[in-house]
Amino acid sequence: RGETGTGKQLTARIIHDLSPRRQNRFMAVNCGSFKNDLLIEELFRPRNRMFTGDVQNKGTGPHSDEEGTLLLDQIEDLSPKMQLSMLKIIDSKKISLQDGIDDFPFDLRIMAASRYDLCKLVEEEKFKEELYYRLNVIDLYIPPLRARKDDIRPLCGYFLDKYSKEFKKAVETIADDVISVFMSHDFPGNVRELEHIIERAVILADGSTIEMKHLPGRFQQTASPPADASK
Repeated sequence: RGETGTGKQLTARIIHDLSPRRQNRFMAVNCGSFKNDLLIEELFRPRNRMFTGDVQNKGTGPHSDEEGTLLLDQIEDLSPKMQLSMLKIIDSKKISLQDGIDDFPFDLRIMAASRYDLCKLVEEEKFKEELYYRLNVIDLYIPPLRARKDDIRPLCGYFLDKYSKEFKKAVETIADDVISVFMSHDFPGNVRELEHIIERAVILADGSTIEMKHLPGRFQQTASPPADASK
């Protein structure tokens, strides 16, 4: 849990990549994009081998997709009916399809992300208590970026490497004054804001270093010296 843009999905992917399931599939689903049982039908129908396996071949083995990781993002947006369906799936570890095909067992890590404190939503009767306790095995709070400034430099390096490869540009470093500006910025958009800034800078970079001129205009104003009041 954490504010919007704090890197909850990135954290979930890192957990997956460092786990014994890393060779299997990672999938993040925005629960606000689905209505009622459509989420269940979309995720668990037979053609989606991530959770059901192939109908003819269950896909057992070290690279089986059915042992992957599912992140339910914005879990608070699940309708009450969907919450009950998800609770049943977690309890039984089986999927009952509506077309009459036999139940499919699955071995799947389920993680949930929320920008709210689900415990408070339970108290307000906006989230089902039973589902909350099924999901709340380990509660991981992701602080906003403004509260963990030490993460800015490694995150810059991560995003710089990511987008340099994506755009096939030899951008290798970030100027010290750029890092200094980042360290004094509150980042209301959190990690997502930083990522988009680095992505933009890599696109605009005309050399191997990201400089102040490659940042959005709001940072140019921050870095500009104060105007002489006598003029």
